[in-house]
Amino acid sequence: MSKPISPLTKTLPSTITISNNKGLEFITTDSLAGTSKKTRFWLQGNSFYLQSLISTKDELTNEQGSSFFNSVKAKTSEPLFDLSSSKAKLIVADLASKNPETHQKALGALSFYKFELDELPSIYTALQQPYTDDTTSNGARCVLLGELAQLNDAQTPAFLKKLYQDSKGLDLIQSQILAVLPVADSTSYDWYFKTLSEAPTFKLKSYWDLFEPLTDSISFVAANIDQVLKLGKEDNYRPVVLDLVATMLDSDNITTYQALLNSKKEVITAHTMQDLAADFVRVKEEKYPVSLNYYLDILPKLNVPTLTDNFTKKVIALDTIPYLITNAVAARIKANLPVDPKLLTSQLDSLDTRYAIMHAYEKTGKIAEVPLKYRQHDEFAKLLVYDYFGEEYDYPQEIKLLGNIKEGKDNYYAFECFFTEEGEKKSYVGICGPFDNETEKLNFESYYSYSKFEAKEKDWAKQVKALIAEMREE
Repeated sequence: MSKPISPLTKTLPSTITISNNKGLEFITTDSLAGTSKKTRFWLQGNSFYLQSLISTKDELTNEQGSSFFNSVKAKTSEPLFDLSSSKAKLIVADLASKNPETHQKALGALSFYKFELDELPSIYTALQQPYTDDTTSNGARCVLLGELAQLNDAQTPAFLKKLYQDSKGLDLIQSQILAVLPVADSTSYDWYFKTLSEAPTFKLKSYWDLFEPLTDSISFVAANIDQVLKLGKEDNYRPVVLDLVATMLDSDNITTYQALLNSKKEVITAHTMQDLAADFVRVKEEKYPVSLNYYLDILPKLNVPTLTDNFTKKVIALDTIPYLITNAVAARIKANLPVDPKLLTSQLDSLDTRYAIMHAYEKTGKIAEVPLKYRQHDEFAKLLVYDYFGEEYDYPQEIKLLGNIKEGKDNYYAFECFFTEEGEKKSYVGICGPFDNETEKLNFESYYSYSKFEAKEKDWAKQVKALIAEMREE
């Protein structure tokens, strides 16, 4: 079949000059319609110009056509707005406007504008102005302070310290200054911490930014542990301090800091039951508990068995939020406390809670206490695939073992996971591995799950082998 011939022909672009500005010109002819089209376009400053005329071929070049193209003269005046010039002063001026709409537009511009080093004076100028949005975290000064965390110079530390003193009564602004200063200048950690420790408790909606410099330097926290824990006496600060303690006791840091924190366990746990009561009130009000989970993480590592026993029993007895019960059971396992057999069985039977319980046993070297049926490779693979789908898509309503694929001593398990989507039942194939054929031991850190969220094919083994190859490449 021959290729149809297009009725359109187009000349190569030619270069034109209009008012000392270079541009391009195209001429296109439509042989079927008997018309031609001339198009010109060029740039001048920040402006784009375009002319186009469709007529007969003769009219494009006669006096009338030439008159049309020559009638447009590019403006020779300077552009009102230079795209490449600094906008910092304009933004700062508009931020200071008493007109709320002008201020809001300038605030919006801050979200997109990238300041350069030579524009720091404009930021400094803007930060010395009070604004009506000084009490909001997305207000002008909070946004500009965030800029100084990334863009700063030798003047920044002294400027921020003075701005802090000049911002008395503005808790949010002062707290943001404290959060930014150690990031902009790592030598200011001592000043930051001394100022935080001596200042009255800030009244904020969130305290995470204020304590972020400590979160970023656990070694500094350890060196100043007594004063950090003293900050934890403040109810509003305590959840963040507990988070710092939990970080010091996580798997990466516990060997370094456990002895230190055990020597401070009375101070760390001084408000445990008080905080539990406060969180119970929050739970009853359908709010998120702020300290409870930190204690469930911390207590088993501080060698306070009586307190851990009482605390976890109360959490389990609350019987309101399922994940809290699971965390409390896991805490009891880690603390070598007995767990009600019926409760333990229900936690292990459920795919929703089994991993947390098994992981608690594994972390304490007691995985052998988990019934064998849960430790079988195919059953553990099923659990991991279930959790994988839950994180990546949704938890399966049903999960069925298809079989396994052996590659040397490695074993991969394949599953079909079932869901209901808009009233229609669907299923996707998922895999997990590699499991070592030569041992029944479970290695919690060496197994991976994967799926392309595709339906099972007739030759599912071939499909699974392709998934294994893809998973290995990732």
